[in-house]
Amino acid sequence: MKFFDKTKLNLKLINVAKPRNKILMQKLDKVHPFFSIIPIYLGQFYQGISTDSNTSVILNAFAQIDEQTLDSIDQMLVFWFFWSMDRLAGHYLLNDAKVQYGFKTIWSINEDRQKELIQIFDGLRPEEQPSFLWKLVQKLLGDKSLSPLFALVHLRNAQMFVISENGLGKFVNEQ
Repeated sequence: MKFFDKTKLNLKLINVAKPRNKILMQKLDKVHPFFSIIPIYLGQFYQGISTDSNTSVILNAFAQIDEQTLDSIDQMLVFWFFWSMDRLAGHYLLNDAKVQYGFKTIWSINEDRQKELIQIFDGLRPEEQPSFLWKLVQKLLGDKSLSPLFALVHLRNAQMFVISENGLGKFVNEQ
């Protein structure tokens, strides 16, 4: 990827994050504490794919989309974060009123969309869930040929980073 494309993507990421981060700061006391680590989670994911030569084609695809599409992908990644923490790690987050409020007010994921995504992901076998998430991302990127292999590794690494490196491991284990 060219330097210009990386810069263009970084500017888009900043423009997409600003309004959501502003709402987060205003509503911090009304949303689940995990929402405060979402900017770090997303940043770790994008940093991971930007420094991995195996994901240069994916990074290029992200650089070519508009901010609205990038925001839609971020919404899916945020939902995935909470869904996987709930279903795969057993932390029972999706029924939490503060999580539902955060989805609605910060991430514009209404209750019907939450229910729809929960039903879809819950209906899949565990080994199908990450690849289905990637199919949703591919659809938004407009390129069904992009391999999920390395991108999903970076997504999981980002999730593990925010849980362990930011001292949330203890909090998660106490829930």
